Amino acid sequence: GAALAGLEAVAVRELASIPGLVEAGWTSSATAFGGLHGHAEGGKGTSNSGGAGGPKGTKGASNSWAALMGTLGALWAEVAGHSSAWPFKQPVDLAEVPDYLTIVKDPIDLSMIKGRMDAGYYTSRDSMRADMKRMVANCKLYNNRATVFWKEGD
Repeated sequence: GAALAGLEAVAVRELASIPGLVEAGWTSSATAFGGLHGHAEGGKGTSNSGGAGGPKGTKGASNSWAALMGTLGALWAEVAGHSSAWPFKQPVDLAEVPDYLTIVKDPIDLSMIKGRMDAGYYTSRDSMRADMKRMVANCKLYNNRATVFWKEGD
């Protein structure tokens, strides 16, 4: 009803504010297959399953969602398994790097990307790619070219 429409409008505004998401091609119509992922109610004529299971409804949409999730899972596994991925696997330890958030305003790491993927957050390869690019850009923004971290991000 009206409460769900209001919640979706807030979610769309919040999604639009995520750096890189619009640049990766996200639009408000891409929010879904009928509504918010993981919400018990869907949009008109469609219902969502909980969490990362993707949309229910047409068989084609379910197959597309499963294919996308398979592609994203394989991409994430390939990146996370790369020998240069070690600095990106967990959030930066702010106890060790206390000024990190004064320089990097929108941190992200592979564990956050995996969590987003598992939650059904990504609606395309480009949306996940935007987060991965942001992760590397953050690394290069914070670290000097001479550091091992910058080199691993390159």
